[in-house]
Amino acid sequence: MLPKVIHTSLAVFGLYLLSTGIAIAKDCTVWVTKEPVQSKPDYYSSLSSALSSVEERRCVTVTINVASGEYRERVLIDRPNVEIVGQGMEHTRIVNNLYAEIASDYYPSGWGTPGSATMVIRGENITIKSLTIENDFAYLKNDALKKGHKDKARASQAVALLLDKNSDRVWFEDVSLVGYQDTLFAHGGRAYIKNSVISGNVDFIFGGGQLLIEGSKIVSRRRGKTFKPGDIQGHITAPSTSIEHSYGIVFKNCELLAEEGVPEKSHTLGRPWHPTTNFPDGRYADPRAIGHALYFNTKMGKHITEDGWGSMKGTAKDGSKSLIFTPDDSRFYEWNSAGEGAHMANPERQKRKIKDPAAEIEEIERLHFMDWLAED
Repeated sequence: MLPKVIHTSLAVFGLYLLSTGIAIAKDCTVWVTKEPVQSKPDYYSSLSSALSSVEERRCVTVTINVASGEYRERVLIDRPNVEIVGQGMEHTRIVNNLYAEIASDYYPSGWGTPGSATMVIRGENITIKSLTIENDFAYLKNDALKKGHKDKARASQAVALLLDKNSDRVWFEDVSLVGYQDTLFAHGGRAYIKNSVISGNVDFIFGGGQLLIEGSKIVSRRRGKTFKPGDIQGHITAPSTSIEHSYGIVFKNCELLAEEGVPEKSHTLGRPWHPTTNFPDGRYADPRAIGHALYFNTKMGKHITEDGWGSMKGTAKDGSKSLIFTPDDSRFYEWNSAGEGAHMANPERQKRKIKDPAAEIEEIERLHFMDWLAED
């Protein structure tokens, strides 16, 4: 059942269309399948063709049921009030393999990282359930190549899911987001992720959007290249939350796991990303991107470093990557961490323990999520 706030927005949207004299179909349900679809009304062979069909019919609400199978395509959802339901994350897979170096033409500003996304969401009131969204670019093979190798991609970011500008109130449940570097790019408004799996290695949950991730498994994956013992090999988050927002990436009752082959104490909980941004006096790291990340009641595997958090380079006004942004410059917190990766006796972890965790979580849920997620 759709959250009740969605019903209100649907009514407003429908009244607008009626006032324009446009013929509408209030509720549309279509199916996507790997089986032959000729002479089957409302059946399509891809998500993209299904979305195009409902636009032509001017549907107010859209439900797309996706059968088991692998659908290799790049999906753009740029309208409101869409629900996409698969047959389970093990059975329904949406897959593509673009990566940043070759993907600049797929994003309006020519930015390859978001251009690489397998699924792009630019609408409000979107629900995605029971499927996998994956970018299967050959990251490990590329990562193993020596620097300067003629076949090595220099920009190997490969996004599975882009929550782009204008996205808001996006709900994921029983979903697997699979990639390596930059798996989930939160670049828009609010999203709620429940009972899901997110996997990657470098900055794989990142951006300035607002995420509440609950009851989910966060899986750190191995690298292709060789590291020295004790080197940091990956970072779970890279928030770039604007100081205007009180929260960014929040984990509640989650579990941090590691793929086989990931060494102990090799991945951080996150590092601060200050995106290089155009300003009247130059192009440099955004000083207002004071990233926020909070781990609440989270079980952490032994792959998490003792200090917990890491630093990140940023662009100085002279164009060099000489700025260093540290956890102390950021809004990084944890509460009630458990497991072999908690290391809560470490002074660096102690000083980032949240003071009033119950109040913090309650405020985030009450002000930003409870009305949206409440059902009739």
